[in-house]
Amino acid sequence: MPIEGTRSALVPPTGGQSVQLCTITLLVGPYCSALDVQERRFTPSPLAGEGWDGGEKRGGGEPLEPWQHSVCRTLLLVWLLGVPLVALRPAVAQVPHGTGEVTVDDLVARALADNPDLQATQAEAEVRMKAGELLAAQRNLGFTEELLQVNRDALGLLRTRASQGAAPPLEENLLRVEVNRLEASRHRLASQVEVLALQLKTLVGLGPEAPLALQGDLHPAPVRLELSEGLRQALAARSDLLVARAEVTMAEAMIQKEKAEGRWDASVNVGYMRQDFGYDLRGLTASGSAQPIQDVFHYVGAGVSITLPVRNQNQGNIAAALASASAAQRRLALVTLTIRQEVTAAFAQYEAAQRALDIYTHGVREVARQNLEVVRQTYTLGRATLLDVIAEQRRYIDIETGYTEALKQVYDTVVDIERAVGTLER
Repeated sequence: MPIEGTRSALVPPTGGQSVQLCTITLLVGPYCSALDVQERRFTPSPLAGEGWDGGEKRGGGEPLEPWQHSVCRTLLLVWLLGVPLVALRPAVAQVPHGTGEVTVDDLVARALADNPDLQATQAEAEVRMKAGELLAAQRNLGFTEELLQVNRDALGLLRTRASQGAAPPLEENLLRVEVNRLEASRHRLASQVEVLALQLKTLVGLGPEAPLALQGDLHPAPVRLELSEGLRQALAARSDLLVARAEVTMAEAMIQKEKAEGRWDASVNVGYMRQDFGYDLRGLTASGSAQPIQDVFHYVGAGVSITLPVRNQNQGNIAAALASASAAQRRLALVTLTIRQEVTAAFAQYEAAQRALDIYTHGVREVARQNLEVVRQTYTLGRATLLDVIAEQRRYIDIETGYTEALKQVYDTVVDIERAVGTLER
């Protein structure tokens, strides 16, 4: 309980110089019992104080007023029972703020280094999601540019054949329309890549003018974690679950605190004051000599105060603490249920996306490429029309776009698993 520095209740006479040592209050009771260590954790810090009070002096023909000067010092004595709390700052990788060719891991490290107060898992997930969007847009732009170059070369050959009368002008116009359509798609995808790059720079703390060339692809490493192990790690490491558990512990501690404050208590008050009192005048003694009108007074006081909680046993605060603990436990149950749902859903989406990607990889994409080559060769031999080639090429573009989307879904589900589990070993 506190040793508290307060001003003494003894009032000095009107007018005069006084030097006052603050009253020291010592509270004793069940909190200081060596048999009850749990309650001693609620004991506040002791305080000790010392002061010197005074005012103004005047002389001459003015009315006499007391003079005094004041100085006050307070000493705070603190003891802690239990383990002290230490604020720790998470260590993050310090990466140089260079620009140019970087990988997704480099961007994640930079984001965490520039924003150490962010939750690591949440910051990493946001950067990886935006980097996945940029990689998907770059892939779509890449195969569109390849098709555009192939069609430009074909248009040059067809223009030469049409000028020599070996091909009808209609085919040249049809192929020119297809080249222009691919050119428009290229510009649209290029602008999308630029916008996503700017958004990614904002996430990692780069300026809009800084160059950024993101390296890598959308093929994430396979997840080697099982659903049961993912649930175990999430229930052990998720920060929101740790916060909910800490709130439950704090609410239970508040119950103990309120119960302890509703018990009997006692305080012992000991006070001492030394008063140097006088005026700026001189008086005559019995022998006729002059001396200052001044004297020193000593005041000592003591008292004992006992608090007996007869009617008020802190019932209201105890009931409020019990309600807070019940609410904290329900929030903990909600967070636990939400984490289980998020982890299970993330693994289910990953399995579905992985199956779709396998179908695109082995049964769709390669066959579509072969079909396009066959139709082109058939057109070269004169057994198919240019419209057949254009139709098959557009079908191939749709398949490649779908393949990119399948890669992006697998990439996103892996990030979702990382975010749901909190820590993920691959």
